[in-house]
Amino acid sequence: MENQYQNYNQSGQNKKPAQSPNFVNPAYQANGGSQTVQNHSYPNQQGRGYGSNNAVNNPYHNSQTQNFYAQSGNGFSQNQQYAPGPQNQGNPYQNMNTGFQPNQNSNYNNQAPVGNLNTSRGLGKFILLSIVTLGIYSIIYYSGISTDINIIASRYDGKKTMHYCLMFFLLGPITLYIFGLVWFNNLSSRIGNELKRRGLNYDFGASDFWLWNVLGSLILVGPFIYIHKLSKAMNLLAQDYNYKG
Repeated sequence: MENQYQNYNQSGQNKKPAQSPNFVNPAYQANGGSQTVQNHSYPNQQGRGYGSNNAVNNPYHNSQTQNFYAQSGNGFSQNQQYAPGPQNQGNPYQNMNTGFQPNQNSNYNNQAPVGNLNTSRGLGKFILLSIVTLGIYSIIYYSGISTDINIIASRYDGKKTMHYCLMFFLLGPITLYIFGLVWFNNLSSRIGNELKRRGLNYDFGASDFWLWNVLGSLILVGPFIYIHKLSKAMNLLAQDYNYKG
């Protein structure tokens, strides 16, 4: 049995690998056969094994061949044990406590409440419908404003504007409509404050009521200018509310 390496130069390089001895499978030889399995092995350079064994694919491979490969020194061992990987881990995030437990029965909405308030108020519409309805539309107009401003601003300023019908039909006649002046003053001031709070660039307030609706009545066109400014201010608030809530 020859297990020598032949050197082609003195530096130890270009070594020709020697062929390892033939190994006779004892299991096959016991059955009357004489099959030999060659173990092609290459030098183990600096502890690193470079080689492959054809006996690995031999169907008659047994424990004796395993010991042979384990002691061959070619860096390959059939008896090497590997730790089994984790089994049946499932979802690694299944038991993780994220701190968020949504209520399945609640109507959760991640957007601001969206309304559908009137955004089509205007001076021309006010004049035309008031004439057609003999002034009834003016009551509907101011009633809608008193309702919408409460929807828009009450949760922020904590105030509540009295409904226009209550002022017009009850408290107005009792106070000779002096209460009506107070009502319009407070309404105009509240609309102006809500415009500023929402960052809407439009100038409107209680001063517009006194300037245009009261003093402006002397020039006849003043009340119409006030209605125009009031309509535009409420349209801006309604549009902002319908989008943002």
